[in-house]
Amino acid sequence: MTEDALSCQSCSLTIEGAASLLGPVPLLNRGLTDTTETLSGRERRALEGAMTRFEKIHPASRLNIVVRSFEPEYNLATHLFWLFNTAGLSPSESQQEKNQDILIGVDPQQQRVALMVGYGLEPFLKKEEIVELLETARPLLEQGKLAEALQVVIRGLHPLLQQASIQAHEALGLSGVASAAASPGTSF
Repeated sequence: MTEDALSCQSCSLTIEGAASLLGPVPLLNRGLTDTTETLSGRERRALEGAMTRFEKIHPASRLNIVVRSFEPEYNLATHLFWLFNTAGLSPSESQQEKNQDILIGVDPQQQRVALMVGYGLEPFLKKEEIVELLETARPLLEQGKLAEALQVVIRGLHPLLQQASIQAHEALGLSGVASAAASPGTSF
C-alpha cells in the first residue's frame, strides 16, 4: 500500500473497516507491551535491551512489540495494520514515507506472530524475507519460548535492514555510503 491509499489493494480493508471489526484501539506503550503478562521481568529487560541495541544500529527505525490476545477470527496482519495506523506507536514526524518503524505482534496463546513495517521500509523489505524470518521463530513460539522467539526476530531484522539500506543508497546513487552500510554492525 501507499500512504495515500484509501484501502488495501489486495483485501479492500480500510482503517475504519478494521476499527469496526476490532473495536476500540487498546492503550499501548511505545516499545514493548505485554498485556498477557507472559514475559518474566528478566525476559522483558533482555528484550528491551535488544530493542535499544537495534535502534542504536538502525536509528531511523523504532521497534515496537505487542504481546496480547488477538481476536482469533481475524488475520494477525489485520490487527497489526489497525494498531500500526491507530495506536500512536510512531511519533508524528515519522509519518507516511518517513515511517521506518517496525511493529511485531505476538499472540502466545494462539502461537501467532506477524510483523508490519512502515511505508518507508515497504519498498526495500520483501514479504518473502519477512515471512521466512517469522517462520524461523515459529518453533520457539510453539514451544512456549516467547522471549527467545522475539530475540530471533530482532536478530533477523538486522541483516534485512542492512540490505535495505544498501538498496536505498544504490537507488539514490550514493555509492560511497552503500559500502559503509554493508560493513558488519553490532551483533545482538
